[in-house]
Amino acid sequence: MDLTDKRKRKPKEILENKVFRDGQIYLFRRADYKKPIWFCRVKVPGAKGYVSQSTKTTDEHEAFKFADNLYNQSLVRVIGGQELNGKRVSAAISEYVDTLKLDLTPKFSTKLRIKFLERVAPSFGKLMLSDFTTANIIDLYDHMRSIARNGSLASNTIQRYSTDLKQFFSWCIEKGYIQTVPKFPKVKLESNIDINDTQLRSAIEGQVRKLL
Repeated sequence: MDLTDKRKRKPKEILENKVFRDGQIYLFRRADYKKPIWFCRVKVPGAKGYVSQSTKTTDEHEAFKFADNLYNQSLVRVIGGQELNGKRVSAAISEYVDTLKLDLTPKFSTKLRIKFLERVAPSFGKLMLSDFTTANIIDLYDHMRSIARNGSLASNTIQRYSTDLKQFFSWCIEKGYIQTVPKFPKVKLESNIDINDTQLRSAIEGQVRKLL
């Protein structure tokens, strides 16, 4: 039995609400929480829609600070020509991976890229592409080190991750999701041997095949 059209959501009762910046910031607390926290809804001039988030606090002063910061960040995003509600990193990765899987005869390097991206996508949580920085890349590498068997990553492994991420961000530019590729941290090679990306990936693929 389909109850989709018959069930009606009960309206969320608002305990209290506050309006700031001539209505551009709207704070409210809902009655359906045991410990009512403040939510905020931010409207930015010149942008379609609004941004709605939980401030994760019961303190009105802290809630306003959160909402005001969100307003300023959203305003900068709109002035910079970006969408108010941009795309999440995890959602973009999922879309990119789907395009890679369309290749019926993918290269081994593509299979590795898909596996890597699917593995790291959940770690980005709600992070937006427009907010992605070098710090996030460093955090990702630290995360990968923490889950590695020996607690470390070889420099050539980090180089491979960087290549995969750069390919992903280049695709994001083509889709219009971002304007530039984030700056990547420098990686020191463990030897003085000068090898190019093709040689590096060939060496990595050879080692992986031995493990499969």
